[in-house]
Amino acid sequence: MKNILSVCRSNSLMHHGVLWILAAVLVIPAIYSGGFWWTDETRHAMGGVFILDFVRDMPIADPMGYAMQYFAQYPALALNWYLPGFYAVEAVFYAVFGISEQVAHWSVFTFSVLAASVWFAWSRRTWGTLAAFFATALFLSVPNWSFWARSVMLEVPAIGMFLLFIWFFEQYLDKPTYWRSVTVGLVLVAAIFFKQTVTVLLPSVFIYGYRIGMLIS
Repeated sequence: MKNILSVCRSNSLMHHGVLWILAAVLVIPAIYSGGFWWTDETRHAMGGVFILDFVRDMPIADPMGYAMQYFAQYPALALNWYLPGFYAVEAVFYAVFGISEQVAHWSVFTFSVLAASVWFAWSRRTWGTLAAFFATALFLSVPNWSFWARSVMLEVPAIGMFLLFIWFFEQYLDKPTYWRSVTVGLVLVAAIFFKQTVTVLLPSVFIYGYRIGMLIS
């Protein structure tokens, strides 16, 4: 039995690895081509810089004044209408790897990898390994997905977090517990903090959960 479980785990890791390689082949070459194609990209890239500088400087006495002065010096900020979820992750990347356009792209690519793994793990429960693998590969190969995954925009991080929410929500439906409900709530809040439009997708998820609950009862 242990040998069977070991083989299943290794096969699962292999499938994840192949999907990560596919995502890398489709996205990474564009990361080093240079340049931002849309004005919001500079804002999203600078959001992480602001968070990092804010944490380093810790302007506890006057955080609002610090933010206003920062904006006056670096007007490419959008924290007045975008929430800081992605910027917090981006700031960690900047802190570890340095501040650069490429690092901003890599932070987005991480969420493309997250989306691939979560989609594969979630869909495999219903469709089986082979169908889930090809479904995820097709998902990653869609030109629109590759396009946004190459951009420092919020679409890919928001979808990656939303898929993570669906995965935890499905786990909660399988076995409702207090801690699973807390986890679902925290991941949902985190996803909304990446982009508010995630809330548009919530009714369909809750309807799905309601129907599953009715079937179980």
